[in-house]
Amino acid sequence: MASADEIIVNGQVITLPTLEVVKAVPIMAAGTNIDWLVHLYYARRDFIRCRIIIDRELYRSLNPEYLYYVKGLIDREEGNSIEALRNLQKALDLNSKNIETYKEIGKTLFIMGRFNQALSIFREAEELSPRQDHEICHFIGELLHRSAAACNQFALARQEEAEAKVYFEKAVQSGKKLESFQRLGEILRKEKDYSKAIEVLENCLLLSPENIEVLTEIGVLYLKINETQKAFDRLSEVINLDKKCSKGLLAYGAILQSRNDIDGALGKYQEIAATEPDIPELWNNIGLCFFKKKQQKIIAAISSLRKSIWLSPLNYNALYNLSLIYITAQQYASALNALSPSSNLRKQIPSSI
Repeated sequence: MASADEIIVNGQVITLPTLEVVKAVPIMAAGTNIDWLVHLYYARRDFIRCRIIIDRELYRSLNPEYLYYVKGLIDREEGNSIEALRNLQKALDLNSKNIETYKEIGKTLFIMGRFNQALSIFREAEELSPRQDHEICHFIGELLHRSAAACNQFALARQEEAEAKVYFEKAVQSGKKLESFQRLGEILRKEKDYSKAIEVLENCLLLSPENIEVLTEIGVLYLKINETQKAFDRLSEVINLDKKCSKGLLAYGAILQSRNDIDGALGKYQEIAATEPDIPELWNNIGLCFFKKKQQKIIAAISSLRKSIWLSPLNYNALYNLSLIYITAQQYASALNALSPSSNLRKQIPSSI
């Protein structure tokens, strides 16, 4: 009977390896399938021992496909993508129908920035896969999304973006990959389908309930559809989880500002300014807070808005707001100087013309 540290393989008692460095790699009888042992060391991220076994068994194994596969994964983990690609290709040559090998080759090409080749590999994997695979769908969507962003032809970019959306929808239907939900939400927001984007990201929270980025995005999207209280609730969660989240604090401060809690909004903006002072929207909002205070601080408001414009010279909102404050201060020449570029930036808005 084998002890707790031993198992029986092919009728032989073998002592299980531990994480202790002093233990040697176990010697296996010729012809023994040691894929399980390779997997064990790889899962433990004990790459040194894993390599020792692979190098020893590679050329006497009857089917070295898995050995080449794991060797490729280790090479990629260690930053040697070229060698990883070679070993994964050898594994694919031994079994051209292994979907997992196709996926790992595609991921390696993706890491190397060879996006067109990666897309071709994932499309091959999609054709071979007997069922819808969420990883394949996600990477095809990701690669199409990247291609659309870099494309100079508007019609082609829209076509690729639409196809990417379809693949991200497939990915969220067939698997639970957080990035797929986020990408789909990003595309829906770009399409201004805010309600659908919120629905997708709310489902994303089921996978990661305390994800700061997702919670903040949901809060911002609720503001887009004027659901202020829901936005406030989500952004309150963000601040409770991370008091230094600048995007969350900025949106939270904007809600306080809209409710005329000027001092509360300024308090949140000051927290952001202490860590990330170079945000144009921050100084635009601070300028409006100073202007809306009971005792108007015109000079402080103008100074803040000018800083916003300095950080982003084409910031229409800051230019327009600055012109209104100049008009209130009866500095009409300065108001005209601010209003002229704002009207050029947004000619379709009558109030700036």
